[in-house]
Amino acid sequence: MISKKIMNYRGYFASSVFIFNKTALPFALVWSVIFFLMGGGAFVNVLFYGTVAGCAFGIVGGLVMATFIRGKKTNLIFSERNAFQNALTIALAKIGYHPENQCADVLTFKPSPQAGSLSGEITVSVGDKVAVLIGPAIYVTRVTRLLLDSKMAAPS
Repeated sequence: MISKKIMNYRGYFASSVFIFNKTALPFALVWSVIFFLMGGGAFVNVLFYGTVAGCAFGIVGGLVMATFIRGKKTNLIFSERNAFQNALTIALAKIGYHPENQCADVLTFKPSPQAGSLSGEITVSVGDKVAVLIGPAIYVTRVTRLLLDSKMAAPS
């Protein structure tokens, strides 16, 4: 039986809001400081345009990046649990994820700087013959391909 502890994954809208929150303010401040130093007038006036530019950057960046970091859930069937967990750990290491926590039948993997800090964790619930992977769509798709290519799992 798959554990009920497995995390929920965020959808497209929640992912785009997450990216907006992480990018709009830093972009606005950097833009404002650069244009102020270039002699763009009073900082308050430059800050207004920087805020508009930051919001535009956050919206566009959020809508584009949400496609890649939105949550995805995949079910995989395997035959031997230990061999699957070893293959899973190796496949996730190849794409830049490393084990963080293991609680009973739930494994959590955190991204390294190679994978990107905005990506989010991948959570795997391992049952008797079925594993449920939840995480950023681009990385769940990659690890699924690696496991299917290595013949350690089959799609359910």
